[in-house]
Amino acid sequence: MYLEKLKGVVLPNNQKGRVWQDLIVRTEKRDALYDFLKEQGVETIKNEYPFSPAYPKPPLTAKYEAETLRLPCNENLTDEEVDYVIEKINAFFQRQ
Repeated sequence: MYLEKLKGVVLPNNQKGRVWQDLIVRTEKRDALYDFLKEQGVETIKNEYPFSPAYPKPPLTAKYEAETLRLPCNENLTDEEVDYVIEKINAFFQRQ
């Protein structure tokens, strides 16, 4: 449902046979979208991975990390709950 209806975010490739453990989208407005969804009661997770000080985070990794957000994605979500998340994300980008 996300892949068919979401607007304003970069979606992951949908390869035949792919199993979805997480649905991670990308946007330069990640932090604002995260805050907006939190206000709307949608729990998401920012992708932030720790790196050892001995091995600093590569610049491209840091860029993508700052742009990615995990959306709710599990077998317990109802279609109505997924539609709600889609509605809120699309509303966020319509007002931008």
